[in-house]
Amino acid sequence: MAGWTAYVCLLLGIIGIPFSLLAITLTIARVRAARLVAILVLCLGGLAPAFGAFGMYRGRAIVDDVLLSPAIEPSNKAKIRQQGYYEAQQALNVGLVCGALPLLLGAVSLALTFAIPPRKREG
Repeated sequence: MAGWTAYVCLLLGIIGIPFSLLAITLTIARVRAARLVAILVLCLGGLAPAFGAFGMYRGRAIVDDVLLSPAIEPSNKAKIRQQGYYEAQQALNVGLVCGALPLLLGAVSLALTFAIPPRKREG
């Protein structure tokens, strides 16, 4: 129902979750690169809802284009619009679900990088 953008959101979620766990691990290990990885995870987590919103916008635009056709009976337009908008909304839902965990773990990791300072280099 959600279209091709759901696959992109799913891919971003699949990539974002291991990176978010890596960011948490690096933060706990007090590695300097933890903050950079946490910011990367926040970007990945934010891209999934963004692609979902784009998919919803694109799906609604397609439905509106179809409804301009004279081949569709006016009595059916409301039902078609309602169903089409419902299916387009699923892209946003998929994006929000796929981006939630990376966003949460990325934010926690970034906050922890400020609470737990990195180790000082020896030498």
